[in-house]
Amino acid sequence: MSKWLVDKNGKAHYFICGDRIINKFGENSAWIREGKFYSLDGAQKGWFENDILMDQEGQKLAENIEKDLQYPAIKPRPQKVSSFCGTLNRQENRGWSIYEIRQYIISGPQRD
Repeated sequence: MSKWLVDKNGKAHYFICGDRIINKFGENSAWIREGKFYSLDGAQKGWFENDILMDQEGQKLAENIEKDLQYPAIKPRPQKVSSFCGTLNRQENRGWSIYEIRQYIISGPQRD
Protein backbone atom coordinates (compact mmCIF):
# COMPACT_ATOMS: atom_id res chain seq x y z
CA MET A 1 0.00 0.00 0.00
CA SER A 2 1.17 3.51 -0.79
CA LYS A 3 -0.40 6.97 -0.77
CA TRP A 4 -1.66 8.31 -4.10
CA LEU A 5 -3.52 11.44 -5.18
CA VAL A 6 -6.87 9.99 -6.18
CA ASP A 7 -9.44 11.91 -8.26
CA LYS A 8 -13.22 12.07 -7.78
CA ASN A 9 -13.58 8.85 -9.79
CA GLY A 10 -11.18 6.94 -7.54
CA LYS A 11 -8.34 6.88 -10.09
CA ALA A 12 -4.74 7.33 -8.96
CA HIS A 13 -2.75 9.60 -11.26
CA TYR A 14 -0.08 11.21 -9.03
CA PHE A 15 1.75 10.77 -5.75
CA ILE A 16 3.80 13.04 -3.54
CA CYS A 17 7.54 12.59 -3.06
CA GLY A 18 8.97 15.21 -0.71
CA ASP A 19 8.23 18.58 -2.29
CA ARG A 20 7.20 17.16 -5.69
CA ILE A 21 4.05 15.80 -7.30
CA ILE A 22 5.05 12.83 -9.47
CA ASN A 23 2.85 11.21 -12.13
CA LYS A 24 2.26 7.46 -12.41
CA PHE A 25 5.10 7.24 -14.96
CA GLY A 26 7.63 8.66 -12.46
CA GLU A 27 7.79 12.11 -14.10
CA ASN A 28 7.95 15.33 -12.09
CA SER A 29 4.72 17.26 -12.57
CA ALA A 30 4.48 20.00 -9.93
CA TRP A 31 5.97 21.40 -6.72
CA ILE A 32 4.51 21.58 -3.21
CA ARG A 33 5.69 24.30 -0.89
CA GLU A 34 4.22 25.70 2.33
CA GLY A 35 0.71 24.34 1.73
CA LYS A 36 0.54 25.49 -1.89
CA PHE A 37 1.19 23.69 -5.14
CA TYR A 38 2.98 25.16 -8.13
CA SER A 39 3.63 24.32 -11.77
CA LEU A 40 7.16 23.19 -12.64
CA ASP A 41 7.95 26.77 -13.67
CA GLY A 42 6.86 28.14 -10.26
CA ALA A 43 3.35 29.57 -10.86
CA GLN A 44 0.88 28.86 -8.07
CA LYS A 45 -1.90 26.50 -9.16
CA GLY A 46 -3.67 25.74 -5.88
CA TRP A 47 -3.17 24.30 -2.40
CA PHE A 48 -2.24 21.06 -0.68
CA GLU A 49 -3.59 20.87 2.86
CA ASN A 50 -4.74 17.99 5.06
CA ASP A 51 -4.01 15.45 2.31
CA ILE A 52 -6.25 17.28 -0.18
CA LEU A 53 -4.99 18.84 -3.43
CA MET A 54 -7.15 21.86 -4.31
CA ASP A 55 -7.58 23.97 -7.43
CA GLN A 56 -7.45 27.76 -7.64
CA GLU A 57 -11.01 27.95 -6.34
CA GLY A 58 -10.30 25.84 -3.24
CA GLN A 59 -12.15 22.78 -4.55
CA LYS A 60 -10.76 19.23 -4.40
CA LEU A 61 -8.75 17.93 -7.35
CA ALA A 62 -7.62 14.84 -5.46
CA GLU A 63 -7.33 13.22 -2.05
CA ASN A 64 -4.07 11.68 -0.86
CA ILE A 65 -5.15 8.17 0.18
CA GLU A 66 -3.77 4.64 0.50
CA LYS A 67 -4.04 2.52 -2.64
CA ASP A 68 -2.83 -0.99 -3.39
CA LEU A 69 -0.40 0.30 -6.03
CA GLN A 70 3.37 0.48 -6.22
CA TYR A 71 5.23 3.66 -7.03
CA PRO A 72 7.08 3.72 -10.37
CA ALA A 73 10.79 4.44 -10.67
CA ILE A 74 11.14 8.19 -10.19
CA LYS A 75 12.91 10.17 -12.87
CA PRO A 76 15.71 12.58 -11.83
CA ARG A 77 14.70 15.67 -9.93
CA PRO A 78 14.41 18.73 -12.18
CA GLN A 79 16.27 21.87 -11.25
CA LYS A 80 14.11 23.67 -8.75
CA VAL A 81 12.82 27.06 -9.84
CA SER A 82 14.54 30.03 -8.28
CA SER A 83 11.30 31.61 -7.13
CA PHE A 84 7.70 30.62 -6.66
CA CYS A 85 5.24 33.27 -7.74
CA GLY A 86 1.61 34.16 -7.85
CA THR A 87 -0.82 34.52 -5.03
CA LEU A 88 -4.25 33.02 -5.31
CA ASN A 89 -6.98 34.16 -2.96
CA ARG A 90 -7.76 31.20 -0.70
CA GLN A 91 -11.40 30.16 -0.81
CA GLU A 92 -13.16 27.57 1.29
CA ASN A 93 -13.27 24.02 -0.02
CA ARG A 94 -16.76 23.46 -1.44
CA GLY A 95 -16.53 19.87 -2.69
CA TRP A 96 -15.02 18.40 -5.83
CA SER A 97 -13.53 20.58 -8.53
CA ILE A 98 -15.05 20.85 -11.99
CA TYR A 99 -11.51 20.36 -13.34
CA GLU A 100 -9.86 17.05 -14.17
CA ILE A 101 -6.60 16.68 -12.23
CA ARG A 102 -4.35 15.53 -15.08
CA GLN A 103 -5.26 18.44 -17.35
CA TYR A 104 -5.18 20.93 -14.47
CA ILE A 105 -1.65 20.01 -13.44
CA ILE A 106 -0.38 20.03 -17.02
CA SER A 107 -1.95 23.24 -18.31
CA GLY A 108 -4.09 24.85 -15.66
CA PRO A 109 -7.86 25.13 -15.38
CA GLN A 110 -9.64 23.49 -18.29
CA ARG A 111 -13.18 22.21 -17.94
CA ASP A 112 -13.81 18.45 -18.31
